[in-house]
Amino acid sequence: MATLKLGLFARPDEEIERTRVGDVPQWIERIYSSYGVSRRDAPLSLSVEAVAEGLHHRLARMALLLKKMEQGGWKLELENWNVVARTNLTTEEAQEQLERLGVWIIAHEAAPVDEEGNVRWTRPWFLGGEG
Repeated sequence: MATLKLGLFARPDEEIERTRVGDVPQWIERIYSSYGVSRRDAPLSLSVEAVAEGLHHRLARMALLLKKMEQGGWKLELENWNVVARTNLTTEEAQEQLERLGVWIIAHEAAPVDEEGNVRWTRPWFLGGEG
């Protein structure tokens, strides 16, 4: 049984921080520069605007992924800030199915990854995992 924990969004303070610190996508830099400010001195309202745009895009992609998973027989449950997606397929079969459906890249972006960038599948509780 393959299980993926897919992140919908982070806490508000984490979402805001992603618009101001570290590697910020160019589209966020463009929002700030269109108002004549940098990300470091941007007013909170602009950071919220950037989060809104990012969430819109991210949730639209997530909705597509979840629709395809439902069509593929996955069971989906909301758990806090995540969607837990389960299927009776093996992890290899599950990845192949999502690749065939054209949504593996979205799943890869939303799932936790290991140090090498590989998706960390969640092990069911009866196999010694968290379920």
